[in-house]
Amino acid sequence: MNLQWKMNNVVCPRGNMCTCIAKFDNSRFWLQSDALVDVQEFLRQVQEIAQMAGAKVVESKYLLEQHGNWYDLTERSENIVLFDEVYDPETETADYRYFVDDGVVPATGRRRVRYLAPEEVFFLGEA
Repeated sequence: MNLQWKMNNVVCPRGNMCTCIAKFDNSRFWLQSDALVDVQEFLRQVQEIAQMAGAKVVESKYLLEQHGNWYDLTERSENIVLFDEVYDPETETADYRYFVDDGVVPATGRRRVRYLAPEEVFFLGEA
């Protein structure tokens, strides 16, 4: 499967640690890694997710845009879903889970995370 990329000036030399987001032609949200990874690793993970989700086009861009001495988000936080890679050593395969940060629980001071099913993140079509 050929994946078409729209990079929006995202460059991936070794060591580029700028946070990126990506959106597929069949996704409802922009995706962001929950871990600090370089751009090369992020794009590798995005390519795997695109294959699993059946995407044909992926658009990537930096999460932050610089304006002089300050930065702006390139997308509203409500439009961004985090993902993490879960590796299974028994099968030697990786899978991904998707979640949103619902803020801090006042009673405990811990962050509340809400996991999303792939159907909530992607338009998967009729099964």
